[in-house]
Amino acid sequence: MSVSESERSKDKQEIAKLNEHHAREIAALKLAHANDIGALKERHAKETARLQREVARLQNQPWNLSVQNAG
Repeated sequence: MSVSESERSKDKQEIAKLNEHHAREIAALKLAHANDIGALKERHAKETARLQREVARLQNQPWNLSVQNAG
C-alpha cells in the first residue's frame, strides 16, 4: 500500500503545525522561567539588604558595644 501525495502533504502540514505550537510553548516556558528567576533575584536582594540592616542595628546596641570594647 502506497501513501498518496495528498496524505503526505497533510502529514507535513500537521507536523509543521505541531512544530510551530511546540516552539510557542517553549518560548512561553522560557519567558516564565526568566520571570521566576528575576523575581527570586529581587526577593534575595531585598532579604539580603534587610538582614544587613538588622546586623548593623544589632552591632550598634549598647550591650554589644561594651562587649566589643572589652575584647
